[in-house]
Amino acid sequence: MDEKAKSLKLETLLKTLGLPKTKNHQEKQSLEHIIAEAVKRISTRTCKSKNIIEINGSNTNELADIVADAKNTMDGNAYTEFLEILISEIMKMQTEEIKKSKGENSSPKFTALCQGHGSNEIININTRPANSRIDAITGAATITKGDYKMFIEKYNELGGLRLSTRKLLDTCAAILTKNNQYRGNGEVDRFVQISLKEYMQLLKKPLTKSTTDSVRKRVKEDLEILYFVSIEWRERQKGKTRDYQKMRIVTSQGIKQGNITIGFSPEFAHYLLNAYVMQYPYALLGLDERNANSYSLGRRLLLHRSMDNNTRKKTANIISIKSLLQACPDIPSYEEVMRNDRHIDWRIKTPFENALNALSDFITWATKQLQNFYK
Repeated sequence: MDEKAKSLKLETLLKTLGLPKTKNHQEKQSLEHIIAEAVKRISTRTCKSKNIIEINGSNTNELADIVADAKNTMDGNAYTEFLEILISEIMKMQTEEIKKSKGENSSPKFTALCQGHGSNEIININTRPANSRIDAITGAATITKGDYKMFIEKYNELGGLRLSTRKLLDTCAAILTKNNQYRGNGEVDRFVQISLKEYMQLLKKPLTKSTTDSVRKRVKEDLEILYFVSIEWRERQKGKTRDYQKMRIVTSQGIKQGNITIGFSPEFAHYLLNAYVMQYPYALLGLDERNANSYSLGRRLLLHRSMDNNTRKKTANIISIKSLLQACPDIPSYEEVMRNDRHIDWRIKTPFENALNALSDFITWATKQLQNFYK
């Protein structure tokens, strides 16, 4: 953008906001921090209050305050750069709102995900040391949950499954679903790939160098963990019980030239593509990973909601707390708590409700109904 066009664009915004022209001010805060806070405040207001920001409209009071704060804490060059980025963000939001008003989606909110008991327990199972039987010689771990068993080689070195590991697995399983015909007879393409940049966008991570390096490191670790995981289980299908013998989840993995690649094992890929399909919301990937229960809990609620049988029975919006607690890897069972300190409130009830509250942006119906069960 040439200097004349840049000046005109900035002055147009300033005039709309009722602010004076740019002046040199001593910079008191970092440009990156102020921009992040401004965009965060705009995004939060736009999403939660549905208050659309319009450059030529009247919904500019908060935005004016943001720009005024920036003007008073930046020198002329930083302030100019800040305004350029702010304009870009506003234009982007306007474009998104125009698309929504026309019934267009800038990006899909849901994707098909092949899943079954065999894959769902990978998301739900507690793989912490206290719940694992670790071989003192090999360092491998065996985790048992009813008729389901998970085996993790090099457990002493790699540890158990993290929330980031489970998110990565679901993302790759969704790509596998997209790339293949569900319950088809043709050859299965069991190799999936996604760019690190696209994956970070799904996780709602900023594309800064430091964050990219951090996510790349974590993805490498998660790929390594998945490579050393095997599972075996018993599953009820169409009125019959079937035993699935021990199988690997993935047989190849890596991240190279900015692309994440996974080769699912033939057995696991075949199982997924012949199991069941749920509508998986991309919003789950953006959940804060400090609450390990919210992701698996949200996934379990949406899985229940997407089952045709539950819709037919009119039970799609009703699910027992006991069933949901079984999907929370970091919440101990009622029996375990009663065997130990018996503190049900802070070991079960509080973390469970905190996990539900973390999902309130897109499954408030579940939160409201389930909280009533405690009253």
